[in-house]
Amino acid sequence: MENRIIHTFVYALSGAVLGLILIPVWGLFINTQTSPVSIVLAASLLFGIWGFIFPNSVKNVFMYLWHWFR
Repeated sequence: MENRIIHTFVYALSGAVLGLILIPVWGLFINTQTSPVSIVLAASLLFGIWGFIFPNSVKNVFMYLWHWFR
């Protein structure tokens, strides 16, 4: 259980970084009315919960998104 909590914390921080990367894309192309803080919080919450429930699958999503933004 302790290992899952560590995974959750790490993936929540990674989700926050991903949210910071998503802010310009989301603000310019998807919805200009969304607050940047809500984008970061939503991304970190999503990946934190996902990292707790499926700790081994989040890495694949991050790698896919990394290649997509690169």
